[in-house]
Amino acid sequence: MAVSPPEEDDLTWVHKIVDSLNADIADPDQQYQAAGYIPMTPSDLYAIRYRRDFQTGETFVTETVMFIVPGAGASATNCAIPSYSSLESTPWGSSGATGIYIAAGVTGIGDNAFSGMSAVEQVTFEDASDLTSIGDYAFSGMDSTSFVDEGNEDDTGTLDLSGVTDLGTYAFNGCSRLTGVKFSDQLTEIPDYAFNNCNFDTIDLPDSITAIGDYAFARPFGSPNTKVTSLTIPQNVKTIGAHAFYGYTGMVTVEVESEILEKPGSAAFGEDPNSAYSNPDASVTITSDGGTSITYEYTAGTTFHTPNETIAGLFDSSNSYQGNLTPMVLTGHQDPKCEEEGYDQYSYTLVGVSQDGEAISLTTTIPIARLGHDW
Repeated sequence: MAVSPPEEDDLTWVHKIVDSLNADIADPDQQYQAAGYIPMTPSDLYAIRYRRDFQTGETFVTETVMFIVPGAGASATNCAIPSYSSLESTPWGSSGATGIYIAAGVTGIGDNAFSGMSAVEQVTFEDASDLTSIGDYAFSGMDSTSFVDEGNEDDTGTLDLSGVTDLGTYAFNGCSRLTGVKFSDQLTEIPDYAFNNCNFDTIDLPDSITAIGDYAFARPFGSPNTKVTSLTIPQNVKTIGAHAFYGYTGMVTVEVESEILEKPGSAAFGEDPNSAYSNPDASVTITSDGGTSITYEYTAGTTFHTPNETIAGLFDSSNSYQGNLTPMVLTGHQDPKCEEEGYDQYSYTLVGVSQDGEAISLTTTIPIARLGHDW
């Protein structure tokens, strides 16, 4: 370790957190106290342990929280948490810590850094946007842990990972209390299982993404994600792995912008009404030229808006559940103008629903809001 422990002036955030924790503990003898600095070689980081001891009835209890902070004179190029072979080899592996606090200036999280720390109630970042890398299994298995990013003033429950361009497999696997992430517009891949079993409210993929790995955003059977109702597959995406969005039972619409997409993997968007969106009570009313109206009932699955027939042909029962709908194919487009709305027009077919013995072919027009005179 080339640098010394952090100086008092470097610990303002740490003291603020500790003071906040101790404010809820009336007895001064039971409050958190500093319990030593641990150098995190070969980085310029230190782990600081705070602990408190108290007795409940006949039970003696020790509670610990850990802070990861740059040392005095730390180099910005050497402030990533190292990779570890297992949790036991980390400075906090046997601490039983209930809180992890990662200070500003920490630029990376190594492999297995906090994997399996199910006792941790909260991981708090002073500013997650300082991160540039998160390793394999970094937070995997932290199923009882909430995540807070104090640096994201717009939404502290969403981790601002806009600086992360290197994301590992299983990075947040099983983090069921992680509700949102802001991605870097330089990130090119969401690797296998990266956010499996997370609980996102929204997913906003940047145009830089070219690959989405197996189970990348999957939800387990029996714990469906009903919050995400739509998804856009950006233009540069070429691959989507097996079960990538499995279990998103609220995802009504998938907008496919990519024209270089390859066939998605098995059950990428679910495989049945239990693992994908399903509306068994959908209906459509068709009026003939003579004015006669007939209503047809059908089961709607996820609706795929695709740019052409080739891309539409990539989605079938092997990788998505669509009910009686075929993927919609773009057949017309009008750019919005100052005076009028634009639109996208799609054609599709109801499979298994017939009119006079023939499949029902339909078109739908989706308006695009006009630009407005100020534009």
